[in-house]
Amino acid sequence: METPDWMPNAIFYKIQLAVEVPRITQRQAYRNNPPHTMPEEYYRRVVFIPMLDSVISDLKSRLSRDTLNSFRLTVLLLSNIVNCTDDLLQSSVKEISSMYGQLLGLTVPSTRATLILAEVHVWRSRWLRVKREGGIFPSSVEETAKECDRHLYPYVSSLLDIFISLPVSVASAERSFSTLRKLKTWLRAQMGQTRLSGLALLNMHRDIDISIDRVIDSSQLKNWMFANEESIKNQRKVSNENFISRQKPLNQ
Repeated sequence: METPDWMPNAIFYKIQLAVEVPRITQRQAYRNNPPHTMPEEYYRRVVFIPMLDSVISDLKSRLSRDTLNSFRLTVLLLSNIVNCTDDLLQSSVKEISSMYGQLLGLTVPSTRATLILAEVHVWRSRWLRVKREGGIFPSSVEETAKECDRHLYPYVSSLLDIFISLPVSVASAERSFSTLRKLKTWLRAQMGQTRLSGLALLNMHRDIDISIDRVIDSSQLKNWMFANEESIKNQRKVSNENFISRQKPLNQ
């Protein structure tokens, strides 16, 4: 039989290792026991084809119609809007209006695309003029949103805000090394939930300057109060009793 083109580059071929299949039975009881005549056919059915099915299924779920339509918002970026054709701009705005029209307060479906497209044309004309004059375009969505006047371009400004808020990743692929796992294991010395919220806030708001000395002083004060809780209660009790005893002669 002729050797496939990929086989000489395979590791098992270079180290002269024979490819074998697991033990099989005549009656197929599980998915990984398909009929085959060669090891290549077996692994194609058991490993390769299921892997392709999984990849295709994952791509379909990630790149759904709504997800692909949300990419239409990139037409509002200045580097794209000055170079796109009128047909592409019109079709993109039509998809955008159908997805986000209600969020913009446009309750009439028949007028959503018309109103948004008219404003987008004005927005485009402004930056075409800047391009002719040799001006500099913002390079990110955040900078583009800052250049958009909410009073002159309310729809474009709202769409840019939506574009900024769209998630760029999912938690499933990052869960193994996520911040929450870091907080729940490496940064804590106890199993309780007391310090979890504080550690999460510190991790998220890293721009806030935290005084280490004040944290230590606060922790020492709390520990001292916890250790002397009974003594403090007794002192408060004695103070209250003394106050009441002094008030009795005045009332009499």
